[in-house]
Amino acid sequence: MQLRFIYTKLYKVIETRLFIKKIKKEQRMSLEEIEFELEMVGMPGDQLRKVMSAIKRDGFDAKALDRKLMTMGYAPVFTIYDDESDKKG
Repeated sequence: MQLRFIYTKLYKVIETRLFIKKIKKEQRMSLEEIEFELEMVGMPGDQLRKVMSAIKRDGFDAKALDRKLMTMGYAPVFTIYDDESDKKG
């Protein structure tokens, strides 16, 4: 009986993790959306091309990209709501 309980709990944990993974995958931004956000910040074309090629090469990491934007003198764009959602959750 106890073994069945453990298997049920384990199944629920695995099912939840797969669901969360699916949600995160669906929330990924397309390259066009990323490029649009960078244009809205006012990034000039030459910098935009360099950043987009780095994203294509290395992948998209919202926190790392926002840190890079701030060092370049731009406002963070991709993680502006993360702090608020972390405080609520």
